[in-house]
Amino acid sequence: MKPELLSPAGSYDAAIAAFQYGADAVYLGLKSFSARAEADNSTFEELALLSAYARTFTPTKKIYITLNTLLTDSELPDFFKMLELAEELRPDGVIVQDIGAARIIRRHFPEIEMHASTQMAAHSIDDVMALRDLGFRRVVTARELTLQEIEAIVSHCGVEIEIFIHGALCYSYSGLCLFSAMTTGRSGNRGQCAYCCRHPFSDSSRSISHPFSMKDLALLPILDQLTATGVHSLKIEGRMKNPLYVACVTSAYRRKLDGKLTPRDEREATEEIQTVFSRPWTTLYSFSTSQQPDAVIDSKTIGHRGALIGKVLSVYSDNTNNQWLYFKTTRTLKKFDGIQIDISNMSRPFGFSIRSMRRHREKNEILSVSAGSYLEILITEQPVPFIAPGTPIYCSASQEVQQKYRFKRPRPADLNTGIPLRICVTLKEDGLLMQGCSVITGDAAEVSVNSELQPADNPVLSATAVRKACSRLGGTRWYADSVRLLDDKGLFAPPALLNKARRDLVVELERERAQRLDCRFKAYASSFKASHTSATASIAPKVTITLKLHISALLPLPDFVAECDRLVVEIDERAPELLLEKIELLRGAVPKTELVTPALPLIIRADSRTALQHNIRQLAQCGYTQWETPGLAGYRMLRNCGIKPISADWTLYAGNSEAARQLHEMDFVSHVTSPESDLQTLHPCSEKLCEQELLIFQHTPLYISATPPLAEGKAEAHCTELQSLAGTDLRVWRKGNLWITIAARPLDRSALIKQALKLGIHRFRIDYSWNMPQAVAAGCRKQPSSADRESSLLDI
Repeated sequence: MKPELLSPAGSYDAAIAAFQYGADAVYLGLKSFSARAEADNSTFEELALLSAYARTFTPTKKIYITLNTLLTDSELPDFFKMLELAEELRPDGVIVQDIGAARIIRRHFPEIEMHASTQMAAHSIDDVMALRDLGFRRVVTARELTLQEIEAIVSHCGVEIEIFIHGALCYSYSGLCLFSAMTTGRSGNRGQCAYCCRHPFSDSSRSISHPFSMKDLALLPILDQLTATGVHSLKIEGRMKNPLYVACVTSAYRRKLDGKLTPRDEREATEEIQTVFSRPWTTLYSFSTSQQPDAVIDSKTIGHRGALIGKVLSVYSDNTNNQWLYFKTTRTLKKFDGIQIDISNMSRPFGFSIRSMRRHREKNEILSVSAGSYLEILITEQPVPFIAPGTPIYCSASQEVQQKYRFKRPRPADLNTGIPLRICVTLKEDGLLMQGCSVITGDAAEVSVNSELQPADNPVLSATAVRKACSRLGGTRWYADSVRLLDDKGLFAPPALLNKARRDLVVELERERAQRLDCRFKAYASSFKASHTSATASIAPKVTITLKLHISALLPLPDFVAECDRLVVEIDERAPELLLEKIELLRGAVPKTELVTPALPLIIRADSRTALQHNIRQLAQCGYTQWETPGLAGYRMLRNCGIKPISADWTLYAGNSEAARQLHEMDFVSHVTSPESDLQTLHPCSEKLCEQELLIFQHTPLYISATPPLAEGKAEAHCTELQSLAGTDLRVWRKGNLWITIAARPLDRSALIKQALKLGIHRFRIDYSWNMPQAVAAGCRKQPSSADRESSLLDI
């Protein structure tokens, strides 16, 4: 069975193009709660048209709605109401990131199929199975997985697996990038990413490059190997791309899936895609978790490059000082095609549109030229940089390709965009009864009209008139999916009578719909209110300060950690006896601590899973039975070892009360607030919610990546220092198999402690687990706010 081909639809036209060029399904965002907030996204009216259009195909095509941002409590009512409207349009699934959003869907909209967004960073079989247990039917796995890892997950997980096959790549694991949020205030987890990984940075030698700028994923050459893994869906990235890009990429993958792409056709299709939009391509980690950084990062040039069509032979000036580019083209070119040229000291290619061209040594202008021709093109962009002979030349826009991938919008009048109704009309001598029932929501109503009905002169025509009258639902939210007539006496119902019954039926259906929506929302609101009702405590809860360290942290620790009540230690795969020895050493450095909690790593790939499972069991046998996990993979591993984790780190993103309630139902006692949270976004404290632990100090990981940065064409072996052009100092270091980017200046919220206490928060977190081991001992006391922080802790 072929996998589904899933295309992006950042606009209505992009969705139409995707369907017409072979997509089995599209994914699209609405005007709110989409991780691509800057895409055009769809209105409900456009979604209704697309849903109706999808149903005109055989087999029917599918539509998935992306509701994949993190939510705050203030947004939950609008999110709920959006789901009510979306449900009526019969989406084939919704893609979500927030575990609170998932809880709402599971409890109140069980008919809507849930897909776990790649923003949930599902990178292992444990992640996927934990998501399955939370009600997800499909999981979009992390892009960093190898084909071998994907195949193993598919074989054992029991849910559909969707993978990305083409498009832009995030430097960080998706969902774990905080760079934009922490440096610009634009949260990627809220759909507002500023794409900081495409920005220039300087290194210690003051050389400027783009060390985090990833090449584009392109798995067309290995598509057969991908399908052999058994994945259910192949996903093309690109909700920020135009319809031409969607059509061109979709067509190439469709034809290859169908076995209709010869090697020559594939080369042609590749060039066509590259003329529309393309950075250099990579297969990322498809075959190995170990890749040379220059195989996945393009640190020298950013943005669209194009299809390679030749190299510069020369640039010369004519007698009017116009400059001409002379080269041999490997591709047919036409007037108004785009040309781009790599310039060594420019971060973007030098580009211009063909306004005038001629064959070499000829004076007459031409409108087109065939592949293999020597030609001269007038350089219209000024100023003209130095262009050396041998410099690559690219076609960055092709009139031919644009003509080839045209699409036709369907006529809205030809589409049934409303909520489908089953209508039944019963004719009797004393009047008629009209009944309607929604196929989707079950809303049902009936109306009766008393009138003396006479036998029909032509019962067949009369029956046709009844069906026609019932189908006239234009201007309403309904359409007649079927009309059944019960008329055993062959009676005639006047059109005016039928029209009145139809109008009255619509009024009753609207009343039933409004009542259903109101009742369901009130039930949700009541549940939401109940979850925030706290029992009055007779004794004020004890204030707890938790310190989190990585097992590799070096001593001595800062003086103020002596005030910490609890120690959390992130373990790794080293031998259990070495873990125990180091944990006890760290415990001794925090004399006031009453509890030591081991914590699992955030990313647990297949190659470390066995060792970590062994360490969990060994530490549990030594009395360490209260654990912390930063992710769902760790949660499931602990439960499989008979351990209930007591705390969830911030990477589980419990940023609203529904998410906190979900964690409470999973037996978590507390969860750490996200570095993105502030006092305004914290949810009220309640005994029915997992308790909040306010993060007050951390060198926040801006990027958590499987890839080392590539500065000046080189990847550092262990760590490096960079600076943004805005002056932000960064440190990048290797933590196991991850590369962590942190700002030199930490996140310090110690000034919020007293305000948080007034809100009922009594747990606080100091997190050094993302620092380089030596930095905890040598550098942390030098932070400018350390004295204020120590004073604040002592005040508690």
